[in-house]
Amino acid sequence: MELTLLSGHEGRWTGYRLEPIIKETAVIWDEAIRQFSADESRPINDLELIVEPPLKLDDEEPIELVVAGDLDEDDRLLMVESIEGSKLVRPYVFCTNNAVRLQDVTGKSAFKREISQTLGPQGESAKHLKAQHQPSFLRISSFTDPAILVWFYQDGYGGWQEDMKRKQKRVLHDAGNAFINPYTFVPLPDRIERSAPKLHHGDPSLLIGSVELTYELLTDLVLPCDWPETEPPQRIALPGSGIRGAVRTLHEVIAGGCLRVIDLDHRPVHRETTEDAKLPQVLAVVTRVDGNQHMTEIQLTDKPIWVPFTSLDVPVGLELRSGTRFTVDDPPQARENRNHGKRLESTAQLTINPDPQGDWLLHLSDTGARGKHPYWVPIAKLTNSTVSITPEIRREFSEACLRAQGVDGRLAETAPAWTSDNWPSEVVHSQKDGRIGLRRKVDGRLGEGDSVWWVKSEKRLKMALMWRKHGVGRVGDRMASSLHPCEDPARL
Repeated sequence: MELTLLSGHEGRWTGYRLEPIIKETAVIWDEAIRQFSADESRPINDLELIVEPPLKLDDEEPIELVVAGDLDEDDRLLMVESIEGSKLVRPYVFCTNNAVRLQDVTGKSAFKREISQTLGPQGESAKHLKAQHQPSFLRISSFTDPAILVWFYQDGYGGWQEDMKRKQKRVLHDAGNAFINPYTFVPLPDRIERSAPKLHHGDPSLLIGSVELTYELLTDLVLPCDWPETEPPQRIALPGSGIRGAVRTLHEVIAGGCLRVIDLDHRPVHRETTEDAKLPQVLAVVTRVDGNQHMTEIQLTDKPIWVPFTSLDVPVGLELRSGTRFTVDDPPQARENRNHGKRLESTAQLTINPDPQGDWLLHLSDTGARGKHPYWVPIAKLTNSTVSITPEIRREFSEACLRAQGVDGRLAETAPAWTSDNWPSEVVHSQKDGRIGLRRKVDGRLGEGDSVWWVKSEKRLKMALMWRKHGVGRVGDRMASSLHPCEDPARL
């Protein structure tokens, strides 16, 4: 038995799963109130009702019900057992001295429900409820006991909390109390005034001034006055050339100068977001390398299936490696997990039968931010589809590798095959599951037999599901041409 938020509008019903919010994390709490979270971005696909809902749909005004029932295995049929709430409303939120007040409308005739301000650990977020004198995303099914509150938000209750955190940071920023990235602190001017240099002839319209500098020694240094008498004193030299560049840069900022030292052809590489990870992508294995040890072809797999590392039965003495080929006696039956971007998952025990010609492939990547969580291994069955890797695809992959940890701007010159004794590897270790195996070292090259991710829509290779990608356009295209470095000595 589970609860579903049933939302009806324009002649059809849409269902959303309701996840309970535990008392320890609730923003507001009352023993007579049950609180749930629903993700508005993840409706139950093709929902069908086998019991007619008690309310007819109104094409103009949406109707929302909390329904108790069972979903079938495909999450499509909702077998309605009972209606837990009447028509839902989006209440107005007010604050009294001792409680948060919810009202269905404004004014004295409104139905009210007051909830004690005995707040949980997330109580700071409750302050944001007080100012919401407009219909809220917070929904209430009844103004009598028991009541059901539903946070109906993209990514559910967690999404609401993250949005509140962003708003808090914005308030701190506007008040001057937040950290500001120094590299984005100084805005670019709208335009640069250019003219011939004034040289030393002087100009009554120009300003003359000076910049005063003060040295502050922040590390332990031996000053001449502290030098031991047994050794000859040494002078500390502070050459003017050491500060000239800094002063010049400061002056250019004050005077609105152009960007003098900049690579206009550079394409920035950024870390991917969770939205990038939702793009359709499959695993692939390198099947061909040319005489210069550049990969030229990859073989694609079907849609990957994610399996917990603890569900893999690995033969004694075998260590998993990214790119391991294997066979399976009984292919895993996988289901979509909507909480993980609708990826296919299987928790059934799976025996790995290593086979260099096997039609299944697995891939390992760095744990990264997943260190404290269970490690899931993507596996996939190989298909007959291949993709030719062009120099442009290789170049973009190599440039993304330049930003990887440990590469330090130096790419490999060789690409040992997966079967080679000097196959470049790094250990994958999970705080949760211990040693996982070996992954291919990121160095800008891939050899025959190496596994990799392929994003078809962007024709792009990547070493992990969430990796790094090029930004759109060159730096020179992202800024006004008037800010580009000077090229004409008569127009500086």
